[in-house]
Amino acid sequence: MPVNRGLRRKVRSANFRSNSRLPTILIRRIRTKVSLRQQLDNPRHHSLLCVGSKESDRPVNDWKYTQRDAAEELAHVHYFTMKKKQGEEFVDFLITVREYVTPKDPSMPFFAQADKQTNQRTAPYTPTGWGRSLSEALSNCMEAIRRFSYEP
Repeated sequence: MPVNRGLRRKVRSANFRSNSRLPTILIRRIRTKVSLRQQLDNPRHHSLLCVGSKESDRPVNDWKYTQRDAAEELAHVHYFTMKKKQGEEFVDFLITVREYVTPKDPSMPFFAQADKQTNQRTAPYTPTGWGRSLSEALSNCMEAIRRFSYEP
């Protein structure tokens, strides 16, 4: 691969010696630069995103390997709270997000569900949300909470 001559001229004009390794290193780093999209798409490059951490320092999701049968529906549970303003008062909702090891629909491993129903007097509705990520399922559930009023 030819070396970028314009860059080499700029580096040499900055009073570096021609036999110095610094210009060569600078040119190599620019040529082998990996884009952010490639880092996110390729798990091999994920260590580049973790500044100051080694491969062994990152947490391992070994809990997923404890499930022996898909019928057990093992899930990691996350809890979130949300306050919805109803007139003068606030109503607290506890949202439970489950991360399934083997979901019924493989493209939707996260399921979120609120602890309270909305629209109780007309047609009671329990806000839920599915998604490919925790944030997608959580945001779908929060939108469902906002959709109807809470009627105690």
